[in-house]
Amino acid sequence: MMSAVTLSANGHSLLSIAKSLQKDVKAVSQVIQSDWAKEAVLLLVSQTFSGEAETKTIKHAAKDAVTTLQELMISGPPQVRLAACKEILDRALGKPAQKVQHFAAEGKMDVRDEIEQLRKELNIQ
Repeated sequence: MMSAVTLSANGHSLLSIAKSLQKDVKAVSQVIQSDWAKEAVLLLVSQTFSGEAETKTIKHAAKDAVTTLQELMISGPPQVRLAACKEILDRALGKPAQKVQHFAAEGKMDVRDEIEQLRKELNIQ
């Protein structure tokens, strides 16, 4: 029942596999649940995701996405052009670091002081 393993690795449901192979669902289930079949499914799935075809597809899609961003940057409405420029710069150079400061009502507060203040407000020891 190696074809059941292949179908399972390709994401087919148990019912779909049984219908495709014209076998009983219970029999297919027993095969798929066996240790050797589980290992075979894992092996097939790992080979599928590390294959060259998927890598080429992803690279092709990335090129299409960059081309689309470039087209929008050049000929889109002003807001879209700005968003495309920002996206390209963020991807190429990384997003700029943002410094965050927290100020309490009385002025600048240390995180430890803030935790202590919250404990007092919540009556936590």
